[in-house]
Amino acid sequence: MRLFFIIVVFIPFMAAGCRHPAKDTLPPGADTVIFSEGNRQHLLFSSGFEDSNYLSGWQNQQHCCDYSVTAAPRSRAGNQAVRFELKRNDPSVSGSVRSEINLEAELSTYAERWYGISFYLEDYEADNGSESIIQWHHTAHISSGSPPLALWVNNGKLLLVHQEREGANTYEELGAATTGRWIDVVFHVKWTDQADGFIQVWKNGSLAFNKYGIRTNFSPNYVKLGINKWSWAPGGGQSTSTHRVLYADEFRVGNEKARYEDVQPGP
Repeated sequence: MRLFFIIVVFIPFMAAGCRHPAKDTLPPGADTVIFSEGNRQHLLFSSGFEDSNYLSGWQNQQHCCDYSVTAAPRSRAGNQAVRFELKRNDPSVSGSVRSEINLEAELSTYAERWYGISFYLEDYEADNGSESIIQWHHTAHISSGSPPLALWVNNGKLLLVHQEREGANTYEELGAATTGRWIDVVFHVKWTDQADGFIQVWKNGSLAFNKYGIRTNFSPNYVKLGINKWSWAPGGGQSTSTHRVLYADEFRVGNEKARYEDVQPGP
């Protein structure tokens, strides 16, 4: 017991005092594990998808094939990014056609978080079949199965999809899902199962969505990053596309003391 106590206290102290940690660091698991990256402060997680250990901190089990999740030299910053590839005839994984990675779940239903991420849509023709490219999935069983918050691509548009009531999605258009260029997205969320939460979203530096006084969560959630193309799964609806290639880079999570500048994508 004494040894465990020393470890719990010592590790956060070292993380908080480190000014230049490794590019990929520990996943969020407790508010006490806080660190800085240069001028970026109050971080809980940072992933630039660099080097051979590019998925450090991520779980990589939600895909079918060796090409589904790889590292690629195209990057928003640094030398590489994570690349997700999906083909229409890929076998289903967990009830959908998907290529996703995920983090450990938060410890509580209640938290205030900042998230930054950059996306590059390479092979992404406009398609009436929707897919998510990032989602925050609940840990407890919810009757609809849908996550409380997600970013979708549909018909060449980015859609913010969130649930203020269980099983009832609300859709907010965030503009074009531009191909062939990086799209920077920053989220600021107060997670709560009461009507006192908020969601703010910036796209390429401009505030695109801002809503307060809402329920944002049902249970502790976890991030899933990558393509979930349920419209290719049996009974998932219609889709005219057959191939998807998505890159993601510069993913960070900040706590309630963080600012936009702490998680925004870029060097």
